[in-house]
Amino acid sequence: MKQFEEWEGFKGRIWKEEINTRDFIQENYTPYDGDESFLAGSTEATDKLWGILQGLQKEERKKGGVLDMDTDIVSSLTSHGPGYISEETKDLEQIVGLQTDKPLKRAFMPYGGIKMAEESCRNYGYEPSERLHEIFTKYYQVQLSSAFIGREDFGGIYAFYHPVLLEVSDVTFYAAMLTLVYTERIGKAWRMLVVKEQTGTFPSELAQLKSDIELFRRAVCDYEFKRYQEAEDTMVPLMERYPEVPGFVKFKSRFLMERACNGIDMVEAELYIDEALRLFPEDGYFLKYQGELLWMKGKCADALEVFADAREKTNNGITQLELDKFLNPYGRETVKTCQQLLDVGQKDGAMKLMALWYRLLPENPSVREYYYLARASVAKKRSEVEELIGEILKRIDAERAESPGENNDIQIYKRALTKAWERLGYPGELARVRTDLVYTSEADDLEWLAERAKDGQIRKEKRAQVYKVIGDVRRKQGQTEAAFQNYLEALRQNGSGFVRTELSRIFLTDLYEGSKRAAVYAKAGDASEFLNQWLGKYGSIEEIQQLVKECL
Repeated sequence: MKQFEEWEGFKGRIWKEEINTRDFIQENYTPYDGDESFLAGSTEATDKLWGILQGLQKEERKKGGVLDMDTDIVSSLTSHGPGYISEETKDLEQIVGLQTDKPLKRAFMPYGGIKMAEESCRNYGYEPSERLHEIFTKYYQVQLSSAFIGREDFGGIYAFYHPVLLEVSDVTFYAAMLTLVYTERIGKAWRMLVVKEQTGTFPSELAQLKSDIELFRRAVCDYEFKRYQEAEDTMVPLMERYPEVPGFVKFKSRFLMERACNGIDMVEAELYIDEALRLFPEDGYFLKYQGELLWMKGKCADALEVFADAREKTNNGITQLELDKFLNPYGRETVKTCQQLLDVGQKDGAMKLMALWYRLLPENPSVREYYYLARASVAKKRSEVEELIGEILKRIDAERAESPGENNDIQIYKRALTKAWERLGYPGELARVRTDLVYTSEADDLEWLAERAKDGQIRKEKRAQVYKVIGDVRRKQGQTEAAFQNYLEALRQNGSGFVRTELSRIFLTDLYEGSKRAAVYAKAGDASEFLNQWLGKYGSIEEIQQLVKECL
């Protein structure tokens, strides 16, 4: 698992392994349980500014709902200068900036459809700009057409790189195009150059760049149609002019790797990939090729470590797919090896194996299943097992939210969960019931789980776990009082270890949360009805006091 200095003090695990904002927030937020007393009243400045704004709103209503409209400037984050509610009182404003340059002035937003934006203007008596009409019906439409996009993926357009929507000097535009080329957005640079050529001046350096990009596109086309020599010959002058453009370097590396795979010029390929990694040391694309070269030389263990680094250091979809295609067959054999290691008690070896393969194939269901099973088997502390269970339950919830009604993928966590419950003192059948409870919501199935749990009462030393599990089932059925009766009975069975910790958490959490709700009811009026309903399941005050002593 990754660990950076900047992460110290933050809890959780999943967000450290993948982009998961939900997990980060859930692990680290601090709830506020107070009331509104911390809020301050409005200041004199706020009251004065609000009064001015209310006057403008009154004028807006008199004019039929629109006070003013912008028809000449396309709205963006930087389209307007600073705007104030009132120039006379702008010193009172602590947070400045409006949607446009005046309060309640409607912005012109044609990106959702120029016709709709123009119709909105005319409906309120404003005439839209002819210049913007030409741009969005002639050039912008072309930008979004399939003929213009060609075979490249194109999801949007940014004004800074658009030579029509924002006027920039030729020098600035050329720098922007080079930035696109050097940041692997060559297709977008080409589209912008096409538009620039049609709509304004086109200096020689821009013409040369456009010509070079067209050469590159031709080379790519030749490569896709297996005209490898033509493609390689086309790249020669481009590599001389642009030796450090990552897209060009990556494309050339394909030729060398094709030959290396056929046993030709492997040394040349190694030297080239080493130089590419010197230029781009964190690029997963070249790391993948380095791993392939190691694999060809029989250094498979080293290759797998490099592949894992490549997986983590690239978001290139093609590279990820190529890694999947190469590694998935070996992943199937790996999980068999993991099971064999677990069967003979070599848990540490199984964990080491699956930790690597989880980095290699994090989305492979079988690899993920055995990774969590190995973690459940190798955990040496109760806290590690609890952390694992929490992580698995969060994953199940997240995957259910992403694909409601589809439970195929979440089934892979069953064995790890069951093993974790067993490690925490639940006998095999009760551990399976606890796991099945996570996956069950139907009323009949829940009742069947309760019956399965009751069968465990024949073992006196495990009766606390039995009552605890039955209580969990009743709680999921919505039978809160019956659930707590089973929890109390579990406590009376003198259960020890983890089950006692679980019961203490349940009771203390309920008492804490209930006391907060009781305070709210008391503040609003009479809390007696809530108190009777909430505390009734515990019995007398003396019994509650005794319960708290046992839990602490």
